[in-house]
Amino acid sequence: MTFDTAQSRCGTDDKELCDFYQIFAPGYKTGYHWTTANCSIKVKINEEGEVAIVYDISNRQGDQELHVSEESLNYFKVYWKDDDYPKTANNCGNISECVGLNGGGCQCSTVVANSVVFENMPNTTEDIFSALVVGAIEPGAFDNGTYTTQGNDDFTAYVINGTIDKSTIFEVTDAMSRKFFLKNLKSVVQIGANISFRNAPHFMSMISDYSWPIGSGETTRRDAEYETDAVLDHYFYHQNVAPFLCLRLIQRFGQSNPSPRYVEACNAAFRNGIYYTTSNAYGTGKYGDLSATIASIILDREARTPVIDIDPSAGSVREPILKVTGLMRALGYTRNEKVPTINLSLMMTKIGQMAYSFESVFSFFLPKQIPSSGPLTAASLYSPESVKLEMPLIIGILN
Repeated sequence: MTFDTAQSRCGTDDKELCDFYQIFAPGYKTGYHWTTANCSIKVKINEEGEVAIVYDISNRQGDQELHVSEESLNYFKVYWKDDDYPKTANNCGNISECVGLNGGGCQCSTVVANSVVFENMPNTTEDIFSALVVGAIEPGAFDNGTYTTQGNDDFTAYVINGTIDKSTIFEVTDAMSRKFFLKNLKSVVQIGANISFRNAPHFMSMISDYSWPIGSGETTRRDAEYETDAVLDHYFYHQNVAPFLCLRLIQRFGQSNPSPRYVEACNAAFRNGIYYTTSNAYGTGKYGDLSATIASIILDREARTPVIDIDPSAGSVREPILKVTGLMRALGYTRNEKVPTINLSLMMTKIGQMAYSFESVFSFFLPKQIPSSGPLTAASLYSPESVKLEMPLIIGILN
């Protein structure tokens, strides 16, 4: 409920908004109430430029939610204009609305300023993506006739009364076939006359749940799931994901130092979701298709051309556990039918590796491991598996 709605309902009964603690009927004290007390939003700014939100409420009675109080340590990163922000070193920007904090940092009053980005039709999709960051509701959710469409083959603009303004919504598709609806709006948090940062998005309401009688605040599981999905999408579609994964997958398939061309071929297969050979196509054409990614690795000429074996930097050190299983296969090992599983005991102690016994979330090897001495060190060549080439483990493998 908005402040105006609450005020209007009270006015209909010839009453006015009052403070929560002036209500003496306990049954009505079940949550948050609007009052006529003045309040403003401030930010605490630490020395690294991170901010925490502070609700400054006049004549406050009772406790205040910790995450919006002056004691809040819930700092988060924001994007400052020109990387300039109030701090102890610049006397809080010499801004009258800012005060210094004990231990460093500043606390400042804020004003949210919204402005139009495009006053005329943009030229390209790239122009839109580079300038707009605020999402919009799909125009089809509005009443019929609210919006009309303009634009070209690259994007669609939804406008009201044929005018490009704050209400305009742009529909654009990125290189990974994701559709976006973006507001023609720039929202910044202004501090003083010259310092500002981008108004950061958030999904969770600042109004917490309360426990009596059933809990009905505005922090919901739905919003938490939306925020989690958004974070995962941000990671998954980040421009570094494809080369990051490709290098590690290629190394696990036997090339510790793949050429840039090899990594780029894998990168393209991951992003485009398809990999072509002279006679076949692999993948669905969707971003992140692993069948296309793996095909680009094992069918690439760098993985299949024997002449590359002449290059001493080609290939990789074999993993210890693969040496053991390779020996067992070479000797024609067969499982005893009375024993359901093969028990390879104390392998981490003996050879430094065992299936599913990772030493950390980063697996057994660091992808950019370079031996501390020898020709690989001089050539700055990676050899992840060489981290297991310690004397006790080498003896363990020989035994």
